[in-house]
Amino acid sequence: MGLDHVGIVESVENGMVTTIEGNSGDRVRRNERPIGVSDYAYYGVMNGTFTTVSDLVISAICGNFWRESTVNAGIWESLIVMPWDYIYNYSDPNKGGYGIGGFTNTQSQYGTDMRLLRMHDWCVNNGYAVDDGNAQLYYIMFVERLWAGVYQNDNFDDYLASTETDLYTLVDQWCRYWEGVPGNAMPERYSYAQQAYDYIQAHKGDDPKNYRWIVGNRFLTTSETLNNVMCLYFWFKSYYTPSSGGGGEDGKRKKGRIPIWMMLRNPRLFL
Repeated sequence: MGLDHVGIVESVENGMVTTIEGNSGDRVRRNERPIGVSDYAYYGVMNGTFTTVSDLVISAICGNFWRESTVNAGIWESLIVMPWDYIYNYSDPNKGGYGIGGFTNTQSQYGTDMRLLRMHDWCVNNGYAVDDGNAQLYYIMFVERLWAGVYQNDNFDDYLASTETDLYTLVDQWCRYWEGVPGNAMPERYSYAQQAYDYIQAHKGDDPKNYRWIVGNRFLTTSETLNNVMCLYFWFKSYYTPSSGGGGEDGKRKKGRIPIWMMLRNPRLFL
């Protein structure tokens, strides 16, 4: 099946992609093939357009997440567990940012934004542990889609589809429009993004099944962070969901198979 042939991904499990194809041997057929076969391309639907997420965009996101959490879906910013409805206070030494991107609840002249609480509730209501890296990524990319303070934003989709080749620009855009802290620690974020990019280039041919999310309420080592960079990379590139790891937060983990309601609501992968 080449790039001129389209099918619907039914499931991704144990390194195999199962598709429903309408013109496979002149009939509708369910086919199964291993992830990573070079003759097939996996596409996402962003803003109504087929697109892939580039290695540079993924690396820019990783650089920002590295700065916020060491790419750790289970960490509290100050390593002190806070209530999920805690309103972030910059002067409080026990700051309450949480998760891979440092989710916070904030209060300003424009009102209260319970961003962390919404992510927590979504994970729990959909059967995931809150420290599940796969669940947090899905929430960020398909449920929240925050860009420049606006939720469900088409500009967020445009960023994921970006063909920008300057890594610093991509790091800056994510920091500015998703993290909401323009210019914050940019040299550090860029350095992390470059490390992520170099590591991805060296390891993108690895078997995704060799990677498992490392999570917990602690700062990860560099090698652990790079392991999670690859988990994030494979999530984007093939929707293979590396084992979640961790498990300390409330909510039940789903194993292996991507829920069919996710497929129907957001047909993330096509062939």
